[in-house]
Parts: sequence; structure tokens; C-alpha cells
Amino acid sequence: MRDDDRVRVRHMIEAADSAVQFVAGRQRAEPDARAWVLGFHAQQGVEKALTAVLSGVGAEYPRTDNLVMLAELLRSASCPLPPDADDFGRLAPFALSNWRSRREFRTALLTPWCE
Repeated sequence: MRDDDRVRVRHMIEAADSAVQFVAGRQRAEPDARAWVLGFHAQQGVEKALTAVLSGVGAEYPRTDNLVMLAELLRSASCPLPPDADDFGRLAPFALSNWRSRREFRTALLTPWCE
């Protein structure tokens, strides 16, 4: 793997870790946090982690937020998956592609802090 690819994979892993840490911290600090906020960040974290592994093994993958597809690509590349990989589909409703527009998403994301 080239050095610039290693750097990109490392950044993807850091982004995944940040998303997971956000969810964990938010759950501890605010047990009644909005589920869609936590779900979105969890989905993003898993997506970044899966694409980091795919990139790390040199596998081709499309730009997608479909976690089930990414997991299947990992299986095809003979990469081990976590035991809960079959549950990745539960995060599908929180993917950015399910919002009608990025503006709608940004409005929903920012509204709790702007009220």
C-alpha cells in the first residue's frame, strides 16, 4: 500500500472512531438524546470503518452509505466481520441518502441547538 493510501485509511479510521466516541459520549451525557442523531453518527462510524478496511485491502467499492453492501464486499474480499455485522441494516434508516436533501438533513441536525 502506498503511503498516501495509508494516510487516507488512517484518517477514515479516525473519523469512524470519532463518530463512535460521539455516540457513546452523547448516550452517557444525555440518555434521552434524539435517536436519529445517535443513529446517524453510528451509521457514519460503521460506514467509515467498513470503507477503511476495504481501502486497506485494496478492494474496489462504490460511493455508498449501504452498510449491508459494504459488508458483503468485505465478505467477498475474505475479510472478517464483527459478530453483529448482520445488524448493520438496522442503521439504514439513519443514512444520509434517506433524507430528501442535504438541506433538510442540515435543518434537522441543527434545529435542536438553534431553538
